[in-house]
Amino acid sequence: MKKYAWLLGLLAALFAGCGGGGVSQDPLANVTDAEGSLYGAGQEWVEQALGFFGDLLPASSQAVMRERSLTVVGDSEGVTLLADPVALSPTSIEDLADKPLFIVFRPTNKTTRPQAYIGNNTPGLQAYIGFLRKAQQDYEVEWYGARENGARRTARSPLIIKRLPVTGPNINPCLAGPLISWRKWGGIYVFDGCRQFSPERIHMSGPFPNDLPGQLIDRELRPTPIEEVLKPVYQNLKKPFEVEWPPAVLLRPEVSAIFNAYQNPRLREARQPDDLLGTPLGIVYLRTANGAKLTKADAARVIEVELAREESGYVLLGKNLRNPSETLRFPVREVAWCDGCWFPGMPTEIHLGIEDELEDPPYLFYLQINNLLLGGIAPKK
Repeated sequence: MKKYAWLLGLLAALFAGCGGGGVSQDPLANVTDAEGSLYGAGQEWVEQALGFFGDLLPASSQAVMRERSLTVVGDSEGVTLLADPVALSPTSIEDLADKPLFIVFRPTNKTTRPQAYIGNNTPGLQAYIGFLRKAQQDYEVEWYGARENGARRTARSPLIIKRLPVTGPNINPCLAGPLISWRKWGGIYVFDGCRQFSPERIHMSGPFPNDLPGQLIDRELRPTPIEEVLKPVYQNLKKPFEVEWPPAVLLRPEVSAIFNAYQNPRLREARQPDDLLGTPLGIVYLRTANGAKLTKADAARVIEVELAREESGYVLLGKNLRNPSETLRFPVREVAWCDGCWFPGMPTEIHLGIEDELEDPPYLFYLQINNLLLGGIAPKK
């Protein structure tokens, strides 16, 4: 449970104060309000952290407060934040060469430091800045982490770059600004970014250098848990099992998703994906934007999901627990079993990630529950 304490603490601090204007009668509205509080706190966090990279960034980029495209991924390992560090106005990918494109915050207990807390109840993050570099064949990202003996530790990630000409109207979220995604597949972490140019849209992705020590940032957190926001949503729902806490969290400008695994014994007893066919896996709180960004008008669903297999392949079948007559279907592109990702006796291992796409659907989900890996989940009925 120690590693879960990190997730509880960090999200609690970010969500703190979200109910200051009074408690809504609908607990779903409280979760929606908490999303806004989290985003505001995340924006401030990025602004403050830029000062730690003053040796790499121009002073002008640190002096201007602005809204950034922020991605929050919280799972059983901690919370990862991703954002664009500086405002750029490129007309092509060539204009981005030698520019900082990514700032990433990772929990300290994932890389060089085994503990989730530093000092007296002060959690730590490791921060990284990623610059686009021209390579022999294409491009790569050079990551800057901890400063040691007056110099930054660095590592390079090869990039896979896809390009798509843009023609006609399109509401792909990439049009609203640069997006940064994060997902885990087994033990490999992958980042990707989506940017709009004229007349093309590009997508770049690559593995994150997990063994690179980052710039250490200490933070004080308050102990209010995120469960206080979510538990009222699930408390009176008719469901086959109680849920595990804490949840996996994924927040972006155009989507909010929170997954709680069920306390279903089959999730711990299964030895292959087909052992879980037809069994309830957990509950997803899901809110997706009708346009490029979420608004208050985009309603949330609370969906129970189970894994099924059809002639076309695997799918997640969903039932809206607040409106049981509504059923949903989410195609799954890839299903795998990760031996070694989880062992009996360990706390439930969960991860909810995202990958951008250049065409419809504009993004795909990635879900891990213990050894079960579900990739390329399309967010459509």
